[in-house]
Amino acid sequence: MEQCQNARAGEMGDPSENPPTSGFAQHNKTRKELLRTWQGSKAHAPEMALVMLPCDMPWWPQLQRHLTQLALCHTPRELIEGMHKIYTMCNIGLDPDEDEKPDPSVFQELERYLESEVTGEEMQLIVEKTIPAIVHRALQLKQLKPPRGLCFSLQQQEPTASLRTLSLNRAVIGKHRWRPYYNNSQKAKLRSILHYFDLLETSDLPNEKILFSRQVMSSKEWLTIEDWLECALPLCPLAIRHEGRMDRADPKTMTVCFSTRRLGGKVLDEGSSQQESIQFCTHPEILPVMQFVEALEDNEVLMVEGVLQVSRISDPHVRAIFEPIYKPSLVSVCCMDAENYMRLPLSQFEEDNILRELNKALLAFRQQHKLPPPQPISRRLSPIGESFSSMPTEVDTILTAKVQLHEGHSW
Repeated sequence: MEQCQNARAGEMGDPSENPPTSGFAQHNKTRKELLRTWQGSKAHAPEMALVMLPCDMPWWPQLQRHLTQLALCHTPRELIEGMHKIYTMCNIGLDPDEDEKPDPSVFQELERYLESEVTGEEMQLIVEKTIPAIVHRALQLKQLKPPRGLCFSLQQQEPTASLRTLSLNRAVIGKHRWRPYYNNSQKAKLRSILHYFDLLETSDLPNEKILFSRQVMSSKEWLTIEDWLECALPLCPLAIRHEGRMDRADPKTMTVCFSTRRLGGKVLDEGSSQQESIQFCTHPEILPVMQFVEALEDNEVLMVEGVLQVSRISDPHVRAIFEPIYKPSLVSVCCMDAENYMRLPLSQFEEDNILRELNKALLAFRQQHKLPPPQPISRRLSPIGESFSSMPTEVDTILTAKVQLHEGHSW
């Protein structure tokens, strides 16, 4: 790391400074080389695929200075300029041939939204409370990340990630762009995330870690049509209510959120689905899964335990009414990617598709949930999401669907 910093100081200066257009390619190449040098210096790390966080970059000290300046902004223009410097520093990959010239319009719509639709009182709250709260926690990212680094949740593996709520900053600051701001749903989602950081300044909020657990149904657990037909267990009680909303359910219930296989989907874009896009923003601590959870396969779901529900958004497709919650509760959410058969409705009755939906629903809705211990990894993976295999593993887990069926447990 020290070698990288010395090279950075001597060769590139402050990477947030915009170099001339003709020299940008060489400037960016130097940054990529430094990044790969830093990555190579981590070769002794435990054998796992790690997410590269802003605090892992060789220019973290410069990024800290820009974050500190961001907390001192008073106008939308100053805020956007500071965010663009951070975006320029963090928007870089390892591919030497990839053109990553910063987009000067990346925050253009955000600036227009802040200037034309946010009231003076709201803007004052943003610059005096919300942004400083975000910056304060972003500066702690290096101390708060897991001791061995933030590991990717890879397909067909069942490790459990335990994160502090403050690591959410990675999902909000850095490289994501929000658009368009003329969409009511998009405005409500942004307000919900900003409200979350305002709440963090409240001392009486629960200070617990969040557990992210990929649940995998192995090939030994996979139920066939015969298994389902021969099952004689009674169904669990079913209560149907004609009134009430899911976002007002008892916090002790497990909410199953129908999501896309690439978790998050269009949540940061124009997504307005009540299940995924709205759920991720009314529970902002779920957003980090977009950074470290690989796409779900047909035999997987994701459990997220101990997240705060900070708001409600009703009528998301039209009016998108935002209702902040000032005393949020800890809730648990299961993300399950049910297939959409609207284009070919008859395909949902094919045996493979029926088994996919039944087994995935069993994995998501079963009542006896116990987190498995971390599984050992036999070789080092790349830091860009490589997985051992896309096929189900043969590893037995503590609780299997077939054991449930054969031993008489209810689900």
